[in-house]
Amino acid sequence: MGMTEKELLLIQEQFELEKIMEEKCLAYAGSCDDPQLRMKLESLAGRHRLFGEQLVGQVAGESNIGK
Repeated sequence: MGMTEKELLLIQEQFELEKIMEEKCLAYAGSCDDPQLRMKLESLAGRHRLFGEQLVGQVAGESNIGK
């Protein structure tokens, strides 16, 4: 059973939020003087990128979000 249009829109919105969070974490990491905090922020950015990729993978073939 395919996803509804509403489900696809919600997933697309979540994908966009994950991209925003990745960008924010990287921006804050770039302005951080504490190396441990910078590494944590970079790690969080990577997790948000991964979450976004997983969302796209879940709907591959159903929609063209993230492309």
